Amino acid sequence: MTSTPSTIPIPVPVLVTLLGLSVAFTWSVDNYRKYIDLDKGGFPPNLVGWFFANICKFFGQETTSIVAYALDPDQQTWLDISKVPQREGSRPILGWHAVPHRQITQRPLPSFMQRLDELFTCLAASNADLVTYTESSDHNRRTIAMKLQPHIEARLVAGRYRREIGHIHALDHSMHLVLSPADCRAVIERGWGERHPLSGVTRHLKFANVLANILLGQPILYIPSEFIMVYAPRNETELKVTESIVMAGMAYMAQSPEVIPALH
Repeated sequence: MTSTPSTIPIPVPVLVTLLGLSVAFTWSVDNYRKYIDLDKGGFPPNLVGWFFANICKFFGQETTSIVAYALDPDQQTWLDISKVPQREGSRPILGWHAVPHRQITQRPLPSFMQRLDELFTCLAASNADLVTYTESSDHNRRTIAMKLQPHIEARLVAGRYRREIGHIHALDHSMHLVLSPADCRAVIERGWGERHPLSGVTRHLKFANVLANILLGQPILYIPSEFIMVYAPRNETELKVTESIVMAGMAYMAQSPEVIPALH
């Protein structure tokens, strides 16, 4: 008579551990793919970049609060509020990661992305005494950017952000701009943008900066609280509003109300 070999039961803690590892691995693979799909910007598109993107996510904050701007002593506005109505529809959905900070819905057509690029270029050309246009941002190498001219006296926030006024993301054509606290509040309240998750908090990432210098050869750049995302314009009406917002950023950073529009 042959005996049936008995099966050795797997202890419950081992099963739980294996299940947890399986779930963690599945989540990590999916999260890494989403990180890669968010465009090249900020951190490199590899495992090291993904590691730092997830560290930054831990320090991220809520992005539609206006409390910090309402409490800021600087309440001067550079934005013509009459040209900034309430934005139609809901806010776009953004990627899970704080870096890269991108829209994943409500992206404009490629032809309209080109219209925004042209607007940005024309604004820089029309105000060449105040700003300079560059094909590569200090903060996102694959993005066109606008910076203060070297002779312009920079306010404190401009010096901290390497004199950059803003840049356009190639993937979705959302923008990152530096605006006055009062204008940040108006843009967020009226639905045209939101704070960067790390705005005003990256100065606390001391340990992460040490690792970044070792593994990436560069620190995690300081992001001022006045640094916000402006959603990609979807039509000509929204493009005009976007122009007003960009002009406000130029005026604030250059400390000059004499900014010439590109759209006439």
